[in-house]
Amino acid sequence: MLKTKAIFLENIEDYNNLDEKFLQDKNNLLFSFNIDVYNFLKNKKHDFEIADEHLTQDDHSKIYQYAISFYDWYKKNSLLETMEFKEQIFWVYLILLNYIIYLFVKFIALSR
Repeated sequence: MLKTKAIFLENIEDYNNLDEKFLQDKNNLLFSFNIDVYNFLKNKKHDFEIADEHLTQDDHSKIYQYAISFYDWYKKNSLLETMEFKEQIFWVYLILLNYIIYLFVKFIALSR
């Protein structure tokens, strides 16, 4: 059955903000993006899909390679080079952002 709407859940609060009518509609699809959401949805016995299951190993590799290509991005600009960045935090956010965007694009391509 073709789903009409997809919701990507990054945290449990995202789920709690959904309308009850939406949650009961079997035409809607929920995607879990982390272990907390996964456990929460599993305990609620709610139908959902794990986002990772839609990515191949090659997809993961492409996301990772793209993300690391930005590792020293601020050093390429003399004005930014003098600023301090929390590299670890930026690094994690960049990988997660690329992961979400890539998965979203793949989901759209699969739904067509």
